[in-house]
Amino acid sequence: MGSRHTAESDLPQRRRAPAELKIPRVPGTAIFLTRMADTTPLLLVRHVEQIGALQESVVTLTVKFADVPRIPRAERLDVQKLAEGFWQITAHFGFVQVPDLTTALRQAKASGCEIDLKHAIFFSARDAVVAKRTHYLAARARLLLFAFMLRNAVRAVDLFRIPTDNFIEIGRLVEI
Repeated sequence: MGSRHTAESDLPQRRRAPAELKIPRVPGTAIFLTRMADTTPLLLVRHVEQIGALQESVVTLTVKFADVPRIPRAERLDVQKLAEGFWQITAHFGFVQVPDLTTALRQAKASGCEIDLKHAIFFSARDAVVAKRTHYLAARARLLLFAFMLRNAVRAVDLFRIPTDNFIEIGRLVEI
């Protein structure tokens, strides 16, 4: 697994352009799956801390499910260019639709998002929940059940139809 984090340490961070932060850029496309579209994904921050560079084209990708059965293709994507080579995409799907992120990204590319899908690498975080030692027995039992359910949840690569050869899943322990 990866490093240990507490829920409190993973607070949202203000999004700043890589050029503003003077981060070296390397060839390629990185797509970071994230639950929150309005902050810099912690996984992206950790990637830059560990690698010391960022791909030339970066996409933070959020998937949202609506309370309606289907979202029309024309309304599926919100694409924002945040900075040179840095994009935020939110893909919307209805609750009966099977999300296909490769198809959604092709649609984003057709609308002007500068990504190389053939060589793109997808990054996703997989959390493992561990209990703090201070929990009472009943709370600890509930937490263990939650951790079991989370561990057995569908993986992003399977749910979103992401090519497995281009997918990197980073594990981390979250202490709650």
